Amino acid sequence: MDKEKQKKTSQDQRGRGKRQTAASGDRGNDGAAVERYRTMLKEAAKQAEAAGNMDLGSGPDSDWAKIFSTGETAGKLLYGSFSNEELLDLLRARTGELGHVPAQKEVFWVYRNYLRLRFDKWPYALKKAGLSTKAGKGGMTVEKMQERSRRYDELMDIVRTRAKELGRPPHMFELAEIQGELKGWFTTWAEVLDAAGIDRTWQRKETLYKVRDLNENERQLLDRLEKMARRLNRAPLRSEVPDEMRKTLTRRFGTWRNTLYQIGLEPVSKLSPFGNTYLNRGKEQQKKHKDVLENSIYKLVDPDEETQAMLAEVREIARRLGRAPLKSELPSRTYSVLIKKCSTYRNLLHQVDLEPLSKSQAVQVQVKLREQNKGRGNPAGKTRPQDQKS
Repeated sequence: MDKEKQKKTSQDQRGRGKRQTAASGDRGNDGAAVERYRTMLKEAAKQAEAAGNMDLGSGPDSDWAKIFSTGETAGKLLYGSFSNEELLDLLRARTGELGHVPAQKEVFWVYRNYLRLRFDKWPYALKKAGLSTKAGKGGMTVEKMQERSRRYDELMDIVRTRAKELGRPPHMFELAEIQGELKGWFTTWAEVLDAAGIDRTWQRKETLYKVRDLNENERQLLDRLEKMARRLNRAPLRSEVPDEMRKTLTRRFGTWRNTLYQIGLEPVSKLSPFGNTYLNRGKEQQKKHKDVLENSIYKLVDPDEETQAMLAEVREIARRLGRAPLKSELPSRTYSVLIKKCSTYRNLLHQVDLEPLSKSQAVQVQVKLREQNKGRGNPAGKTRPQDQKS
């Protein structure tokens, strides 16, 4: 018996030595190291499956934990090598193996930890993988999921068909018959439309057409509309047009977007028009979809020479920087004049077909700017007042 124990101890020590060598070696060759770690991880998962224990080797002092945990150098490298889709594919594959959506305890602890770290919570990971959040042996079977997937496709077809009939994105109340079912997949109506592909690209492609045989009254109404746009320096909102005039135009041209298209304009667009339209009407955050300029983007109509010159200046700054500029990177007067005309910095950039930097990108740029300012004798690394605005 003692000999058997000694033999097992010797084997464990040899295995530990191999794992430690793998974790510490190949530091200058990350690609080869990642492949080695992935192979080791697959073997570890197989051993855990064979042992019927998905937590096998998860203890802080275990050899596997010293390699695979994200607190270790090797673990960080391995975790970072997995794309979102690869991690989600692991969930889908496990679902196929089990015949139902896996509970956390049914997934090898390393993959489980990576999924939770990447997607925050287990239900979020399941949703991202297109799986039901009803997990475990009593949860949703593969057959039910396949049926659910078929129904999802049917619902998206219903949304797309209704959009095509209307010539615009449908409002939630116009598809009330499927609203309850959609709550199983989505939280807001904006998410539904996005999943169905009903976005700005769809609207430009599917809903715009020129009407040629105009009568005199229709020409006059379009002329009035164009004059309103010049006065406002943007496309008019529906609510800014007299009711009878608007109804006449939309009857003739189908939609407000297509009405504006007749005079070469695009409508004012909200960044997320249905972002506050919740499928669960009980939500306190429920807000009515409004025809307002708040959180909207639009193109300026017939900007004057000064405005055109300033926009050209913004475009040149962006070209030189190789990215959208921060507010602090624009001349003060240029920023001041343009922000009054465009209302928001996002809309200012929209005039030159740019998107603002993400928060993380902006922070990185601001750090570099502060370092440059310090080097130029500005120890505080101060930014201009407009940079304090959101």
